[in-house]
Amino acid sequence: MKKIYSLASALLLTGFAVAQNSESQSATKTIATNTVSHASQSQDRAPGDIIGSVMTFTTPADWVINNGGVTGGGWVIGTLAPDGPFSGGMGTISSTSGGNFALFDADGATGEGFITMANSVNLTAYSNVAFEFESYYRNFQGDAYFEISTNGTTWTTFQVHSLLPLNESTSNPEVISVNITTVAAGQATVWARFRYVSADDYAWMVDDVAFVEGFTDNLIMEGAYLSMGIEFLDYYIIPTSQIQPYTFGSWVANNGTNNQTSTILNVVVNDGSTDIYDQSSTSVTVPAFSSDSLELTTPAWTAPGAGVYEVTYTTSSSSVDQTIADNSIVLEDITVGGIVYARDNGIETGSVGYLGSTPVPTSMGNYFEFFNNYNLGKIQIGISSSSTAGDLVYGEVRVWDGTDFVFVDQTDDYTLTAGDLGTIITLTLDNPILCADGEVYYVGGAHYGSDVRVMTAQIAEGAVIYNDGAASQQNSVFIVRLEEVFVGVDEITTVTNFSVYPNPANEIVNVSYELASAGNVSLTVTDISGKVIMSNDLGVQTAGSYKSNLNTASLANGVYFYTLTVDGISTTTKMTIAKN
Repeated sequence: MKKIYSLASALLLTGFAVAQNSESQSATKTIATNTVSHASQSQDRAPGDIIGSVMTFTTPADWVINNGGVTGGGWVIGTLAPDGPFSGGMGTISSTSGGNFALFDADGATGEGFITMANSVNLTAYSNVAFEFESYYRNFQGDAYFEISTNGTTWTTFQVHSLLPLNESTSNPEVISVNITTVAAGQATVWARFRYVSADDYAWMVDDVAFVEGFTDNLIMEGAYLSMGIEFLDYYIIPTSQIQPYTFGSWVANNGTNNQTSTILNVVVNDGSTDIYDQSSTSVTVPAFSSDSLELTTPAWTAPGAGVYEVTYTTSSSSVDQTIADNSIVLEDITVGGIVYARDNGIETGSVGYLGSTPVPTSMGNYFEFFNNYNLGKIQIGISSSSTAGDLVYGEVRVWDGTDFVFVDQTDDYTLTAGDLGTIITLTLDNPILCADGEVYYVGGAHYGSDVRVMTAQIAEGAVIYNDGAASQQNSVFIVRLEEVFVGVDEITTVTNFSVYPNPANEIVNVSYELASAGNVSLTVTDISGKVIMSNDLGVQTAGSYKSNLNTASLANGVYFYTLTVDGISTTTKMTIAKN
């Protein structure tokens, strides 16, 4: 089944509208913020024995820089962070050694630059060799490589960070380890260099370079994910009404010289005191120097109820792994229960919202799938600390109508205060929206082309940026959360048993309700865009049961909202018109 959000993006994709203003680019950059290292990313991989010593950049003369092919930038050695308008928020690489590092600030730079070891190393005594370094990189339209040579002239190329999505950063730092036995083992002279090809990118920082004795058996878990529902979206905060079975998956790389047979993914879910799920995927063989994906769907895990659940992923094979520290990832906790429904894992990794020189209304949010009815009444929006106090922000809701995501409603405008910056604010819809079982909604934080920036979290599908009617995919989810509201005491004592039937309807709709006390009553029908279709002022009605008929013969097929208002308190239900 085609995922709804993929279809929507294909229909609407126009390039990132939250953009640097550039006619020549099909995608656009966002202002960077320092990336937080994922909790599972260890900076100490317990690698094989280091050959020689770790090569830092303490002595710049140990490296040769060639920026002859670069315009507007290139490689430098030092301690300063990138300072471009888009790369300036990245900060510096948090390398193990600290001090000097190699930097290519590619913001505004184009072309190809190199930084090369000044002296070769002798690897004649080693039959298995790997190349390692610590890296901090944010991707736009550049390419990052390291290259190995045994004669200083002919180079074998290894691309790194090739799977990193557009506008996303690595952890800070990410340890790169690649087995280069087929190129360098047993060679008397071996050089390494870093090559960066920029097309007005962000930045790449490198430090703590080393040749190490390679591994024969070395699986590396490169990433892990979870998802649920037909749309395969990830959720980290879930009301009990939305509980569904989870799918778990990971990517593994074989960084050793032996094929890894009977490779599995094991997933353990712990409820804080007990392992309540412990299952493994079907085994596969991962050939030497290759990667594969592993997925665990049967038996699926379903949260038994409210609680906080820790999920641990571990990969193993029939061989004894020589570096088990990189075989496991612990994801952020899954929280079940309460009224909040959220896709993000709670860790801010950046923000989006820059518009360049042309202010345009912009909405940034996530797709949500519903598995039971949910009364959406409030929208929580993570406001980056780099936003500006005094700017306006609002929440926006759209629903998938089978062809497109169409506007449903939005909150009132809210003026940001200085105290809101760097926090999650909550905005309230005038009338709760009934999100029904099986429906998919878009919910976002929006502004009118100002300096409002919405926080982003983990890399995942199902996030989007709407910009003046156009849309484009976002590679990490936004910290935009839903909050459910329930009927209050005043509503319970005023109106009950409000129903509209049959549903779906054809030409006649029956409306019934009960009043516990007298009140001024009105009934309004709106379409999915918010346009008022019918409005009836029923005047003051005494306590009792009421039933009336509405002629809907003139209404087109689609979804409509029926709002009953009693003394200013509104209750809304949804109705589908489906004519033969």
